[in-house]
Amino acid sequence: MVHSRHFTVSITDLEGYYLYANDLFKEKYYWVGDHYLGKHFSITVDDGHIEKCKLAAYECMINPGAFNLVSLRIAS
Repeated sequence: MVHSRHFTVSITDLEGYYLYANDLFKEKYYWVGDHYLGKHFSITVDDGHIEKCKLAAYECMINPGAFNLVSLRIAS
């Protein structure tokens, strides 16, 4: 999944700050720049989808190892 050309993959800490992103993520969100690490995920997600992200993170914590696919709009 990390090397996926179909899915963007990112990892944040529990507060929502980027720790990692795969190459497709970096290509899709090129306008964020190379210095996205340490920045809050909200710079890449539409404001209307912030809660959706938080719910997905919660689902990952209560179901570790489960696949969690989330469709989001990018920030404008």
